[in-house]
Amino acid sequence: MKSRRRTQKLDTILNYSAQFKDMQIPLKDLYNHLQINYPGFTGADITQALNKLLIDHNISGTDPGYYKITLKGVVFLEDGGYLAQKQNKLVKSRYQNYIKKYETENSPLFPWILALAGILIVAGVLRMGFLYYHWSIPF
Repeated sequence: MKSRRRTQKLDTILNYSAQFKDMQIPLKDLYNHLQINYPGFTGADITQALNKLLIDHNISGTDPGYYKITLKGVVFLEDGGYLAQKQNKLVKSRYQNYIKKYETENSPLFPWILALAGILIVAGVLRMGFLYYHWSIPF
């Protein structure tokens, strides 16, 4: 079977937890569910995923051997979960890299572009004043 990525594993556990929003889930039930439906999960995978979810406050460990999804976890899951978060980070980093590249290539042009834009704005205001409001030159 194809190995699942870490983000998929986290989302799978969070989705399972969201089915029982008002209940504490025994780790035994989670482990059995994952072994039956997703054979690629190991005990170490589950432990690592639960630790990450606890650190991110998406689940809470209420009693030893039991856990429950938090409101933050429900909202996070509705926003797309870890997979969406990873994709958003990727898009953001690509955008930032593009901006950095554009700034370094065209940095000498920016002051000239700003100056030209300012001159055009002032010229437009003066033109509007002379044509439409019949301003006169004071000298």
